[in-house]
Amino acid sequence: DLADRCQQKAGDILEHVSTANTARDLDLLRRAVGDQKLTYHGISYGTHLGAVYANLFPNRIRAMVFDGSMDFVGNATGHNGTGTTVPLDTRQDVPRGIAETFDQFLRLCTEAGPKCAFSAGDPKAKWTAITARAKQGPITILGEDGPEAWTYSGIVNAAGDLSADSGWPDIATLLQRLYDAKDTAARTFGAQGEQYTSNRTEAFNAIQCTDSDVPTDPAIYSRYAESEDQRVPYFGRIGVLDMMSCAFWQPRDTDRYTGPWNRWTSAEILVINNRYDPSTPLHGAKDGAAELARARVFVTEGYGHSSMLVPSTCTEQVKRNYLISGVFPEPGKTCGIDANPFVGAN
Repeated sequence: DLADRCQQKAGDILEHVSTANTARDLDLLRRAVGDQKLTYHGISYGTHLGAVYANLFPNRIRAMVFDGSMDFVGNATGHNGTGTTVPLDTRQDVPRGIAETFDQFLRLCTEAGPKCAFSAGDPKAKWTAITARAKQGPITILGEDGPEAWTYSGIVNAAGDLSADSGWPDIATLLQRLYDAKDTAARTFGAQGEQYTSNRTEAFNAIQCTDSDVPTDPAIYSRYAESEDQRVPYFGRIGVLDMMSCAFWQPRDTDRYTGPWNRWTSAEILVINNRYDPSTPLHGAKDGAAELARARVFVTEGYGHSSMLVPSTCTEQVKRNYLISGVFPEPGKTCGIDANPFVGAN
């Protein structure tokens, strides 16, 4: 339905929304402001845009930071031609990033004691109990606007929403309320629609489905949903189903960029990633950096997605030193984050 309605609303423009075209626009902006070369800080998807720009215009790079970085081959075509047989985020192993970050959530919650609402007892065992109950039927809790029925999928998605560590205390509170809930009747309540404020979701789907090779057989997604949940319990199917709209996407941009990714650039690229990132896992950032001709990886010892959502004064200084002066961090240097999600300033 999303794919069909987007095509009805957007029409022919959907054949021109590839990252390659955005990279060409970016070069026009560089020329418009009179810069000889581009200075660029890209976050999350912005790292893919940066990688495409770097390979379309390799001699026009002054400095580039990729922050919360991707596996570019994995995103575009899949390694060894797996793009049409393996779902988009499955082949980049995003579920492993979510699971590893969730393990850190449970660890830090336990260590925080009463400062984390979910810390009493054994949080890992409590999580297992919550999900087992939810598989039998929705768990009902009282929300601000009345009763809320939380399904298994809703709980797993809420628990896996770990990109901004500032939201971790709220996730802990929700999990504890679900654990304490007495009403397990399988009742559902009318969904409260969120206010429509932007076309971010539609744009992300349009760009991603245009850029990437994807399976188009729904049966492939069904099979992977089962096998991935066995490989990465709870979170495996998120990476299977999150971009399933691409299976039904008809428009294609014949000018999209699929490589090569290793053209020699006029400057070396700095890739920054948190140790535990649920959206762009560190293993993918390392793979992406290895695909580039000139890049080095800097790790922030933190939890969450990119330095934008997980502040680190130390990492911010590393970025500025490079972007302004071209100075890379010393080999072996790492940074911490400014605050523990449950305790406060480190």
